[in-house]
Amino acid sequence: MILVKKLVHGLVGLGTEGQDFTHARRLQILNIVAVLAALTSLIYCAFYAIYDWRHFWREIAFLPLVSALYLSVLLVTRQGRATPAMWVLVGVAVFHLGVISWMLGAESGVLSYLLIVPFVLALLMAEQDRLSVWPIALAVGLLFVLVSLGAQSGSVSRLPEGMQVWIFLFNSFGAILLSCVIAVLFRWLIHKTEAELEAERARSDRLLRAILPDSVIRRLKGRRDAIIAQDIPEATAVFADIVGFTGWAMRTLPSDVVAELNRVFSRMDELCRDRQLEKIKTIGDAYFAVCGAPDPVEDHAERVADFAFDLMDEAASWDSDTLEALRFRIVIATGPMVAGVIGRSKFAYDVWGNTVNLGARMEEFCRPGEILVSSSTEAKLPPRFARETMGVCDIRGQQPTELFRLLARA
Repeated sequence: MILVKKLVHGLVGLGTEGQDFTHARRLQILNIVAVLAALTSLIYCAFYAIYDWRHFWREIAFLPLVSALYLSVLLVTRQGRATPAMWVLVGVAVFHLGVISWMLGAESGVLSYLLIVPFVLALLMAEQDRLSVWPIALAVGLLFVLVSLGAQSGSVSRLPEGMQVWIFLFNSFGAILLSCVIAVLFRWLIHKTEAELEAERARSDRLLRAILPDSVIRRLKGRRDAIIAQDIPEATAVFADIVGFTGWAMRTLPSDVVAELNRVFSRMDELCRDRQLEKIKTIGDAYFAVCGAPDPVEDHAERVADFAFDLMDEAASWDSDTLEALRFRIVIATGPMVAGVIGRSKFAYDVWGNTVNLGARMEEFCRPGEILVSSSTEAKLPPRFARETMGVCDIRGQQPTELFRLLARA
């Protein structure tokens, strides 16, 4: 059963690798119709052989040839050429049905299969060629009449009178059944394609969520040309820098550096999600995140302070074969910011403003293993965070600002 399933998937998917969804679907339909037509021809061949091989020897000799011609369509589809394969299939079908009708006579009902041709063409034609279905349908109708008249004039394998009705009903039912099978398979292909598109969309969404906040993604989907810019009245930014990383990286194998940094930042990402912070980016060995942007929250400063202590606890218990010790300098600043998405390719969500600049420059005053906060952040923190003042500091590019050191949390 597994072997049969693999064979079916291999035949249906012939020539579709690397093709877009629409073209791949056309190739899949061609493969299915060609195989079904070949199998149907062989079934009829077996039927004639069992019923009366002496009477139907011409049909028995002809139908395997027709089956091979139908399968030759696969030689074209495997090259990814849908339109030439379509016309080969139509040509073989008209040749097959015309000859069989001439052999058996119009009363056999074989020409019922000819009516499937416009239906199949409508499924197979490219979008720009769809209007040509109508003249082709008229041509098939005219061919149906002409072949019927020609078959009426005489046949080389005239059916016995007792068999005419049964063959006619068998062929008519077979044509209806084949049409239904093609329609069902076409619907299956549509569902399969939709499922693949949905899986691809979900994958794209996961990639987007890895670089953009959910609310920003929703705005981008609503208006693809929209400029995403947001004035944030108040949020809290945090910078966490790994102490001694540069010197350690210079004496460590690059592969070990990348592996260890990936471990550290991956754990920081988890802590970020736990406290509902928004990671902005990493800059070398520094980690930059915010809380309160793009979605406002009341306790943004408290969440960031908890995140900082989570990092300190993680550093104290960090186990590594290459990194001697994990220590952080952490600075936190609160205030207004501007947030938005920049760039058209490799775009990123970022925040700017004096609050961000203040946080970045506060690092000069932060000693290893300390958590330093601005006065605006300290004012937002509840009493459960023990702190002490460092006095007013002269920060480059800023007004003299009072800074605080967080000592513990309850």
